[in-house]
Amino acid sequence: MIEIPCRPRGRASKQTNIMYHNKLQIFADRLKEIQETIPSKISARGWCYILEGMNAIDKSQFDRVEKSINECRKCGLLPIDFTAYDNAREFANVESLTEYTETPEDFLISHLKYFLECYEFKDDIAFWETQEYFIQMLVEKIDIKNLFLETCKKYHIPIANARGWSDINSRANLIERFKEAEELGLKPVLLYFGDFDPDGLRISEKLRKNLDDLSKATGWTTDNLIIERFGLNYDFIEGNKLTWINNLITGSGKPINKNLDYVKRYIEKYGERKCEANACLVKRNESIKLCEETILKYLGDNPLEKYNKSIQKEQEKVKKLMNESGLSKIIKEFIEKLENVSDDD
Repeated sequence: MIEIPCRPRGRASKQTNIMYHNKLQIFADRLKEIQETIPSKISARGWCYILEGMNAIDKSQFDRVEKSINECRKCGLLPIDFTAYDNAREFANVESLTEYTETPEDFLISHLKYFLECYEFKDDIAFWETQEYFIQMLVEKIDIKNLFLETCKKYHIPIANARGWSDINSRANLIERFKEAEELGLKPVLLYFGDFDPDGLRISEKLRKNLDDLSKATGWTTDNLIIERFGLNYDFIEGNKLTWINNLITGSGKPINKNLDYVKRYIEKYGERKCEANACLVKRNESIKLCEETILKYLGDNPLEKYNKSIQKEQEKVKKLMNESGLSKIIKEFIEKLENVSDDD
């Protein structure tokens, strides 16, 4: 069990503050121990799900845990960068306070050399032009998005944190991409990774309806859409010995309504327990493997090799054109002249 430090109300005595600080120290040390089993950083909210998965807390304590983690970061008991970086709060318009100034000759030479090798940068071939399916992914929790982000980037797959029920704008953007893909002859696929609890399973079951609710506004329906929930599923939980949470407390901190039909069906099959999506963070490699295997079911073998070959063909065409037109020779002559001017200076 983990004791969540609670700051005393009102004006506290010196002894009370010392006791509170000691509890913060114990709390921070315990988190550091747990972090050694988690390969990547997670958000403060993600830590709440990790601790809930360990049956150390329940959802009613989430706010206290977040406050305690941030308090530990502020007073140095935890590193300031202990939690994952929140991109939503990232500074914009950051630039260097000083600039390195090239000579005019060096400036021209560097740009001409760049142009001489510009064919290597011709990569304006859409990844999906070489594929049969177009895939998008929705996940629950920002930490799951971060977990799968590199894999999705590798295969050019749009990924978003659904955060329960997606808002209208998010769904409309997702639909527009599917609509364009179908117009190009691609088969649309939506992959979903969510919590294993009554509402988590219900969300995945309602995805199609949620998208079709916007059919009049978007002019697109899910008739040809493939929807696959690839996690978090029962077999993966059991196979990887993920932690079951022995309650069905909702995000609001209240017990779920057991009189609802879908809740009754869930309890009859799985009992009054659940497994949060964040539980897979302790099985990082296995979870990423599951994600990649699911993607490759649709992209087939060596999709990146096929894509890279298409890019290389276009680059060779540009290189050939530059050589045959004499452009490469002219650029090299200009570079040589500029280098001589620079040497004279």
